[in-house]
Amino acid sequence: MTVDACDADKEVYVKKALTHDLREGAAVSAVQNSNKRIVQRGTQQRSTPHLQEAREICVPVKLGRFTNSDVVESKYRALDTAESNVDPATVRWKQFLGDAPDQPFNEYRMR
Repeated sequence: MTVDACDADKEVYVKKALTHDLREGAAVSAVQNSNKRIVQRGTQQRSTPHLQEAREICVPVKLGRFTNSDVVESKYRALDTAESNVDPATVRWKQFLGDAPDQPFNEYRMR
């Protein structure tokens, strides 16, 4: 979708993960550069309660100075299996998945 958006002269904001493998990354870079588009990758979860709590724990006063950090995040099962309010027939799910493994429609994963 990022490649298609760049080809349509759109700027793009992509939630993580930007790609599924390195080849896709090369294609995104190439189309971004050839079309002179802005592509930004980021996360929108910095304000969720559990990440705010982690930040409070990690402030230097409590744990000392950090030199390295590894983060592992798991999905919330309650959200991951929540009932969908979107009609799957209105979504181009296969196109949304791109090269990702085929899987049943899931509104939570689409967000």
